[in-house]
Amino acid sequence: MVYQKIISLIAILITTISAFTQVYPDIYWIQYTDKNNSPFDINTPGQYLSQRSIDRRTNQGLSIDFKDLPVNPQYIQQVEAIVNIDVLVNSKWLNGSIITTTDSIALDSVLQLSFVDTNNSVRLGEEGAENKDVVELEKGDYIQDVPLKPMVSQRSVLDYGFARNTVEMLNLDKLHDQGHTGDGMLIAVLDAGFRGADTMHTLVPLFNNGQIIGDYDVVRQSNIDFGGYSNHGTLVLGCMGSNVPGSFIGTAPDADYLLIRTEDAATEYLVEEYYWAVGAEWADSIGADVFNTSLGYTTFWDSTQNHSYADMDGNTTPITIAADIAASRGILVVNSAGNSGNNSWHYIGAPADGDSVLAIGATDSLGVIVGFSSRGPGSAGQQKPNVVAQGAWIPYPSSPGNIQMLFGTSFSGPVIAGSAASFWSAYPTKKNMEIFRAIEESAHLYPNPDTIYGYGIPDFDKAANVILSSISVDNSPKQFIVYPNPVSDYLVVSSKIDQINRVLILDSMGRNVLFLDNLNRNRVTLDLSDFPKGVYLVQTNLGSTAIVRAN
Repeated sequence: MVYQKIISLIAILITTISAFTQVYPDIYWIQYTDKNNSPFDINTPGQYLSQRSIDRRTNQGLSIDFKDLPVNPQYIQQVEAIVNIDVLVNSKWLNGSIITTTDSIALDSVLQLSFVDTNNSVRLGEEGAENKDVVELEKGDYIQDVPLKPMVSQRSVLDYGFARNTVEMLNLDKLHDQGHTGDGMLIAVLDAGFRGADTMHTLVPLFNNGQIIGDYDVVRQSNIDFGGYSNHGTLVLGCMGSNVPGSFIGTAPDADYLLIRTEDAATEYLVEEYYWAVGAEWADSIGADVFNTSLGYTTFWDSTQNHSYADMDGNTTPITIAADIAASRGILVVNSAGNSGNNSWHYIGAPADGDSVLAIGATDSLGVIVGFSSRGPGSAGQQKPNVVAQGAWIPYPSSPGNIQMLFGTSFSGPVIAGSAASFWSAYPTKKNMEIFRAIEESAHLYPNPDTIYGYGIPDFDKAANVILSSISVDNSPKQFIVYPNPVSDYLVVSSKIDQINRVLILDSMGRNVLFLDNLNRNRVTLDLSDFPKGVYLVQTNLGSTAIVRAN
């Protein structure tokens, strides 16, 4: 059934009255018309955004706007003042509140407030019984216990253990070997729960090192309870943040993380899309750089809330709207494509349909697409999936001696999200969509994507070349040469015609790491043996060129 953007007030009240025999309160979205007379101002963002969040916008040339302003607190207070109405959470991006009530008269009073948009205020579901023992995975994900020994890498500095194939398939190990493992990046994991994450042996280093810098359970408006709810997010986090050499090293072992529960694994209602928006706003305000969401929405327990394939146009569902807003704040939004490839839905779900959302399909360990990986395109023709990564037969050591095989785009998604964070840590001055495009352009099917693999399997070694091509380099015929390139120790800069007067070397962050002036010679030999491995820009008075410092 097509999800209706606008539901009439009459339909809402009929649904409300007919549902009054249930035990649990109904949940509603109350849409506000504006943010007029707000005490908050776009010129004082420090009131509602962290400095890190502000800096992300500034560094990418983004301005604070209307959507950044919190919901008008006066509106919230007036709604809360109505008897039998409880305000759970508020969304500034979507500009409204999630409330609960069992009182139709009280609901009618809310809908009559002058600042409430009745046409876009809808029933979202019902509060369910709290069930801390839910451990289910997302639809289509599954795990399988197997006896297995870890693989020993023959080409990498890091001992990835069981993660070796997943990492090396992406050529990510070469980036890691250069020291780019996500340090300085903040990844928000929006998921269904993190049961046991604080005690899982592969994740204990994250907690001990202070890399879990915040957590928020949007569903219960509290901190994360690591003793209850789903363990889906725990396994998702493991694909990125695990850091036990010889056992499992994830794709971003040195990144910091925010853990956010937005999915109620015990139910399936539209409210979860709004919970995601609230969690995303919180992560943005803290300063997250990358979002990973291994969730997707198509149909619900209440069929009147169902989406249709036509809604997968990148602009319709609440969660996709919020995801694209997040991207417009400078965040790299990564989402699993979904596990519907083998069922009647077949296509990607929301928010993977967003045009600014990097949607990730799944392959097996050999790089061959798996049947369950959701297909594209989006209903408006947008390219989906964007890329793919291993999402089947991932051996994960959930405890010493206990190996579980992970299956689902829920796991290929974080493989790419962590990889993207590590890649971005090598080029922190780049914008989110530059990282997005570099990942696409590095993939093995670029520039000829399809609706199964998208652009294909990314190559993060090749992605560096894509980024370098966007750096301002003098591409005119060179009056000088540099060799060898790649360089291990000594670099020679030589010119047969004009003299070299000046040499400046910048690292991938644009920092000056070497400067020589008044040289006035035709040949200069530079000792780079103390330089970290990576990509550098050599600028002279005769032009500029890129080099790679290798072993």
